[in-house]
Amino acid sequence: TAELTQLNSTLQESELMLRTVSDFTYNWEYWKSPDNRIVFMSPSVRDHTGYTVEEFEANPDLLNEIIHPSDREMWDAHQNERCTYSFDSKKLELIFRIITKTGDIRWIAHICRCIIIEGKSLGIRVSNRDITEKINAENQLLGITVEVEERERKRFSSELHDGMGPLLSTI
Repeated sequence: TAELTQLNSTLQESELMLRTVSDFTYNWEYWKSPDNRIVFMSPSVRDHTGYTVEEFEANPDLLNEIIHPSDREMWDAHQNERCTYSFDSKKLELIFRIITKTGDIRWIAHICRCIIIEGKSLGIRVSNRDITEKINAENQLLGITVEVEERERKRFSSELHDGMGPLLSTI
């Protein structure tokens, strides 16, 4: 009985540790079974999508529904590639947009892999990270770079036209 109590206590501590790590992750983590049922989804899904875990569990197709229409074809191709459940445990990565419950558009960095243990497929393990701020910063930097280059071209053109042009005419 003492040994059983000790094992039970150890098991509860282990479960608490794993639950804490999974429930307080910043990324949107989930695990889907081979029959497309959600085995686990982290509560951080709400921060990323505006939807709760319960809403995803009630509607397994919700994930496909929130994919931005412009990225749907790419998403479908990715799903077909990742769902082979082969013994190849390579990870697959994708960047796409979602439309949140409030209608906002968010960029998601997605990485997934098939889970195969002892020859049995347990489904797909996914980690999604919201990279909207990074994408917006990159776009802003690109815009500033284009603006600076354009300004420098105009300045260079002006110097050639106003400086070198009359000088060449005089010569």
